[in-house]
Amino acid sequence: AGAVVVSATNEDRGIRRIALGADGRHAEVLCQKVWDIRQRPFIPVDEDGRGSVAPEMLWAHMDGRKVFKNAVMMMIGSLMQVCGDEQVEFDDIDLFFFHQANMRINQYVAEQLGLPPEKVPHNIQRNGNTTAATIPTLLAECVESGTLKPGMKIALVAFGSGFTWGAALIDW
Repeated sequence: AGAVVVSATNEDRGIRRIALGADGRHAEVLCQKVWDIRQRPFIPVDEDGRGSVAPEMLWAHMDGRKVFKNAVMMMIGSLMQVCGDEQVEFDDIDLFFFHQANMRINQYVAEQLGLPPEKVPHNIQRNGNTTAATIPTLLAECVESGTLKPGMKIALVAFGSGFTWGAALIDW
């Protein structure tokens, strides 16, 4: 698990801009089908009314091509939105922290934006996809290694299940 503690400060740093989005119309393209909210009850129940979850219900379901296409589009769009709103150029950003779910998506996004590899750290090759903990874990690793230092301008960018996405611009 990972978390980032945010607190008030008198220093000229902090979260500068956040952009979040969701499109439930495409939820079936990337989801976990443990509950079917279109039915009552949400999960199968036996004759005694006890719910049961079959092992195959625990696995994520994904249409890889649609996820790739939409992840790239939404990650780039949300990053461009926060940068545009703050009048920040990509060259002004020291590090870009992408959600560590798919290395190919991250590499393609970085390539499309013209970001040099040294500005886009990764840990998916070691940790795999740790879901909601990917960015906080990567931030912690970069602080520990000295890659991320106070005063740096960073961008956080993610895309996830249910077709949700977001970006944040932070003066670390």
